[in-house]
Amino acid sequence: MTMAVRFYMTSTYPGQGALMDGPDPTWRLPMSAFYWKRPDGLADSGVTIGDSIEFDRGGEVDLTAINFSGRQIHDSASGQFHDDAVVKLSWQEKTGTLPATTTVQLTEAWNAIKNIEVTALDTAGLIVRDFVDVRVDLDGNQDHSLTITNAKRGVLMTGGGNDHVTVAYASNGYDWSNVFRISTGAGNDTVQVHAQSEGDLPQATWSAPFNAHLEQTLARIDLGAGNDKAETHDCSGLIMGGAGNDTIRFVGGNMNVNGGDGRDTISASIDPDHSAPSVSTVDGGAERDSILVYDGLQADEFHVTVAVHKNETGNSIGTADEVRVGHQTADGGFELGSLSKLGFDLYGYAEGSTAELVHTRGNTLLRVHDAGDSDLDVIKLVGQPVASVDDLHIQFIHS
Repeated sequence: MTMAVRFYMTSTYPGQGALMDGPDPTWRLPMSAFYWKRPDGLADSGVTIGDSIEFDRGGEVDLTAINFSGRQIHDSASGQFHDDAVVKLSWQEKTGTLPATTTVQLTEAWNAIKNIEVTALDTAGLIVRDFVDVRVDLDGNQDHSLTITNAKRGVLMTGGGNDHVTVAYASNGYDWSNVFRISTGAGNDTVQVHAQSEGDLPQATWSAPFNAHLEQTLARIDLGAGNDKAETHDCSGLIMGGAGNDTIRFVGGNMNVNGGDGRDTISASIDPDHSAPSVSTVDGGAERDSILVYDGLQADEFHVTVAVHKNETGNSIGTADEVRVGHQTADGGFELGSLSKLGFDLYGYAEGSTAELVHTRGNTLLRVHDAGDSDLDVIKLVGQPVASVDDLHIQFIHS
């Protein structure tokens, strides 16, 4: 197996919303040399001068000491130079449905080596554990599976394959950047972003607990072309579906979603275990979309704005976006529920344009009358007018 990886010991302040490609100008103290040994006995130990690691044989490699421009990290448990692993590299051959996978794990304390960059990999899978800032840039059309655990921020980019990206984030504070930028290119991709589970967080002590304010971790996800899937839990940010029939779900956080071209299914709900107020926007984009808003929430917790474009729906109910309000059943299904406060806003329409609720043939429609055009915009609402969701705004955009 072959991979190319670089480590940087620390950073200068990157700003709260830093999103940078490639070599990050805030990264400091690049790796200048490393000591290694093979616990699997395939080779003797050695020392390599340089800022990039490349190995072309499988098994395991322990980096037992790393020099960072005159500063050195070695095993803190024994206190001995060139003793035990600071960073572990391992390779696992393909097993059943699991792809061949490369794992890079920091075995010193979280934040002892802050930054990692991976730019070449010939296994389909990559696992990166316990680094603060993770940069992965993999092009080509191979199907990649990336799993990033206990990172605070990162830039993750893949090419044209059917990629799977999972991020389990861990933040020790919110002064520095807590942003993940994820771009998966073309292909039928799957992206999941959620907080790391309590028992798997870094074993480190900080002035505040990890993930104290989940909604302050931001994810900017660009799914690209393809029939993609994305799911986020409690973080905030932006999800862009691109062309294709996408399935997007966000639970909690303050999320802005644009489904792009295609017949998308977008669902929004609050996390009952982390009930911070949520203010989000859903824009299905072109073509007929299905938008699910989960109810059963306490007042003043959940506010969703659904945007509908004039050139998207026309006046046909059959092509209208459909907004369904309900709740999840015990078997994971969706059961119609209730709809309460309904507001609407008109953007870019001629003066005098109006919107109204129309009940016809068992359907509840929100219809816009454009004073500057004879066409009608229609959105279909499904749900009962009983107090539940605190605010659902329908935003018509003249485009």
